[in-house]
Amino acid sequence: MVVALPSGKYANGSKCRKHINVHYKSKSVNVVVADLCPGCGPNDVDLSEGAFKKLAGLDVGRMKVNWDFSGGLQLLDDEDDMPVDAKITGDATWYQPNGGYGACGAPSKNSDLVVALPQGQYDSGKKCWKHLGVHYKDKYVDVTVVDLCPGCGPNDIDLSEGAFKKLASLGTGRIKVTWNVQGGIQLLDDTEFAVEEQEDAEEAYAVGFPHTSSFTGDATWYQPNGGFGACGWKLSNSDMVVALPSGKYANGSKCRKHINVHYKSKSVNVVVADLCPGCGPNDVDLSEGAFKKLAGLDVGRMKVNWDFSGGLQLLDDDEDDMPVDAKITGDATWYQPNGGFGACGWKLSNSDMVVALPSGKYANGSKCRKHINVHYKSKSVNVVVADLCPGCGPNDVDLSEGAFKKLAGLDVGRMKVNWDFSGGLQLLDDDEDDMPVDAKTTGDATWYQPNGGFGACGARSSNSDLVVALPQGHYANGSKCWKHLGVHYRDKYVDVTVVDLCPGCGPNDIDLSEGAFQRLAGLDVGRIKVTWEVNGGLRLIEQDNDY
Repeated sequence: MVVALPSGKYANGSKCRKHINVHYKSKSVNVVVADLCPGCGPNDVDLSEGAFKKLAGLDVGRMKVNWDFSGGLQLLDDEDDMPVDAKITGDATWYQPNGGYGACGAPSKNSDLVVALPQGQYDSGKKCWKHLGVHYKDKYVDVTVVDLCPGCGPNDIDLSEGAFKKLASLGTGRIKVTWNVQGGIQLLDDTEFAVEEQEDAEEAYAVGFPHTSSFTGDATWYQPNGGFGACGWKLSNSDMVVALPSGKYANGSKCRKHINVHYKSKSVNVVVADLCPGCGPNDVDLSEGAFKKLAGLDVGRMKVNWDFSGGLQLLDDDEDDMPVDAKITGDATWYQPNGGFGACGWKLSNSDMVVALPSGKYANGSKCRKHINVHYKSKSVNVVVADLCPGCGPNDVDLSEGAFKKLAGLDVGRMKVNWDFSGGLQLLDDDEDDMPVDAKTTGDATWYQPNGGFGACGARSSNSDLVVALPQGHYANGSKCWKHLGVHYRDKYVDVTVVDLCPGCGPNDIDLSEGAFQRLAGLDVGRIKVTWEVNGGLRLIEQDNDY
């Protein structure tokens, strides 16, 4: 009894294994979210054949239904998002690990009782080291998740040779099994993945690397040559940085973490700044400068031990991924905004107490409107993040002329400063939007034809819908989806809903649907200068859901 959801409701898999109730006339069925339906409309659902038959005959084909998440009826394991004791039915096959590394980052032998999960159940590595109970006829085996099975069906599993033999002969090849996650019984090999019960460590080890783990793998070296690493800031060849393989990089969650790398009698501490797609699961790719701390570049590849230097990074307890009270040392320069728009979306004068951050710290605009303290000798200034500085070093800041003058004369030009985020001083609109209250933004408006396609926010739009696409900075990784904007042109006004991203737009420009643009001007005009603002508090959200 399963269902596939459209992109917006599927929400990058965050709704997987949730239960929904689907109602048709006098009938209802409870189903589990198990799949994505790319072709579904924003509120449509695609039921499995069995679930559909609970409501109507298959010949009906398509029918209008009401549905809702069944919320509180889902009893969850105290730290796993699989329903407690939920049994899943699928095929089990077998493979030979042959001592190689699985996607979870550890080697496995053919005789080990381990399993590889399909993409959806593997869940970007969140199921690594979990235990599954696998049942076949009157037999049972307990296995540990160590790998990903890209070719498996959504509920199928790939058992090690040793685990499969506990249930059937290898000649059987494929068997129908039922399996479930064994909540709370996670026992890790204490020789390599020591278990430590530390509730306060969940932030630092959220991806599943046990607290005291050290890894053995190869270290190579590369030259960043001033380019941007995957973590978002420029890297020089002499920077003490490292690129991690996909599994350890963990979709960027390890960016800015420190690791210690050990070779023979030498060690170096490096910062995670990049992704190494070609690295093995426990290998690291060091910058030229970091590699030279351990060996000559002619060595090329060497066997190292490394570990996350963990407990030294204290994270802000609510929402910032910079260490609490961490002082950052870098250069400060100055610039003149001259009344132009900063990347965060508002006009800046030369006397404003504002700052531009480098790409890594700017973090796609997530630091916009944060306050930082900048210290030089005995002086300090508090400034607001208002702009991006593409040419700044990873820890440098570019102060407005007015802010720089609070610390030194403009003729100094560049100076070494310490700075830190000043946390709780950010005063925002009282509901939940990070645009200043009543802030008006000025930019160009163009128009486009959605043609019934899906926008980046995951819903279909027609050409006549009153919708808008925002540039990267204002789109803010989708946090503005479904917000309402008020757009003004001369004596005309239109209220539009954010449904899409406009990669080609300028930092304060917007791309209106054909229908919305026509409320302001003829399509032949093409481009008009508008002012617009986020209409805070007017967003109506479906009750009890997060979309």
